Amino acid sequence: GTVHGGIITTVLDEAMSKAVIARNWEALTVDLRVRFRGRVLPGKRLRLRGWVVEKQRRRILTEATLATGAGVERAHAWATFLVPRS
Repeated sequence: GTVHGGIITTVLDEAMSKAVIARNWEALTVDLRVRFRGRVLPGKRLRLRGWVVEKQRRRILTEATLATGAGVERAHAWATFLVPRS
């Protein structure tokens, strides 16, 4: 009756990586933190958002949220991506 936290984490990581890719940067997740704020029920409509906060040389800081259709946040993530050396 509840979506597993590992699935939620994967979806949030993917949203942040898509935000990095949208800027034409190639980078890998090196640090990821998730705060679960409420139960996520299977089969319900959800809203996923991921964005880049800032880029510091090779480090890219990102955030993502997963919310209900009504806009109630169910999970929030923060991640650091690292651009590989050439």
